[in-house]
Amino acid sequence: MTGSLQSEIETAVNLSTKGLRERFDILLHETEHPPSNKAPTYGPGEVVRDLLVFNVDAWPTRSSDLMEYGREEVQRLSNWFTVALERAGCNTKNINKQCFL
Repeated sequence: MTGSLQSEIETAVNLSTKGLRERFDILLHETEHPPSNKAPTYGPGEVVRDLLVFNVDAWPTRSSDLMEYGREEVQRLSNWFTVALERAGCNTKNINKQCFL
């Protein structure tokens, strides 16, 4: 690979990485929360698992079960995404009131 091509590839990778950081930094909560010494109890793996609450195929078939289904998952997700939701104009304090009347 010539030096010029290598330089162009590195520039493209650096620009792409910078763009991704600028776009998705809010999801990392890097600027809002100082580092903690304790191990995280809720992280990306749990977020992905909780997102399954939106999969209609996983919903309970009995209406009595459906009334309470997803309450904890939605609460954890709203806590996880609070910064992004509030920047988008969502009033996160009312999420449970709106979802679970």
